[in-house]
Amino acid sequence: MFDFINEPFWSFELDLMEDGGVIEKLLIELTEQDRHLKMAEKDLEKYNENQLQKMIKCERVVLFTKTFDFESIECKKMFDFINEPFRSFELDLMEDGGVIEKLLIELTEQNRPPWIYANDTFVGNRKSIQTLYNRGYLHLFVEDYPKLPGESSDDD
Repeated sequence: MFDFINEPFWSFELDLMEDGGVIEKLLIELTEQDRHLKMAEKDLEKYNENQLQKMIKCERVVLFTKTFDFESIECKKMFDFINEPFRSFELDLMEDGGVIEKLLIELTEQNRPPWIYANDTFVGNRKSIQTLYNRGYLHLFVEDYPKLPGESSDDD
């Protein structure tokens, strides 16, 4: 932004500095900018497992992804290729995406996207889906997963 208006500025990458954490804490104390951290904690309490379950149940296949994450993109391509409808929640574009991500990490013990659910059950990440896809079993895997209560089968 400052480059655009030809205004000189200094930029300090705190995460790359040896004392960056100390400097960050001092800046927070000086500017009282820790309010967003406290708000995120309150949001996490509010975003309980029941609300996340509603998101998971909205489609047979649900992915929690990030827009520019390679593994997320690859998973979406695999489901597209087998013509399996899915719902993708792009956490980096959602206002409360960080809160949802923390909850997913806590529930699944998986630390990075994508988080993949089939018929209300956590099935893993890109690696687990890639294995099924490479063997030609991904469509069977999704179809064979237990149906959700109230979901009709093809035999009905």
